[in-house]
Amino acid sequence: QLFAATGSSVLLPFNNVTEIVWFMQWEYKKGPKQEGIVDYFKSDSKIVIYDHYEGRVQFHTSNGSLELRNAQVNDSGTYMVTVNLKKNLVREILLLVIDPVSKPGLQTDSKLADTPIQLSCAVEHLATVKDVVWKKNGQLLRPNGHYVFSEDFRVLQIQNGQKSDCGSYSCNVSNEVSWDEASLDLIIDGKG
Repeated sequence: QLFAATGSSVLLPFNNVTEIVWFMQWEYKKGPKQEGIVDYFKSDSKIVIYDHYEGRVQFHTSNGSLELRNAQVNDSGTYMVTVNLKKNLVREILLLVIDPVSKPGLQTDSKLADTPIQLSCAVEHLATVKDVVWKKNGQLLRPNGHYVFSEDFRVLQIQNGQKSDCGSYSCNVSNEVSWDEASLDLIIDGKG
């Protein structure tokens, strides 16, 4: 299984087989849809790229790998390479093309001592986010009696804000292909 960011180039590797290769074919399969991408005839070094993939792929004759350029979400699916037309010499690669995470926004609802203080990590396209991690002054924050996180970790609640809670807070959002973070300097008002 491979992950690629939308708009990136991704290399679909081919691990050489011990058999002498005289023909290779790369195909794309998603559900009932199956289409050819490239055929390679080693005897005369002929590379045939199917129309739909013209200008979008590069076949590497040195190792049989396929480079897909400007990958899009609808390129997700199974890529198969067949050697010498033998169905037992097939390699399948599942490619998932996903959008990079967007820059999060970090805000607070209160800065008063002796009150609950809530920090919210707002993300424009929540579906692209796999993980959210919180830090204070560069140190990872974990749930405890003082720090409480929402189920999706997008909200951090400081139960009873104190001066000791002042500092630089950051939320880091990530998925399989990217990450980004936002930070906020929290200064608590009052005696606390």
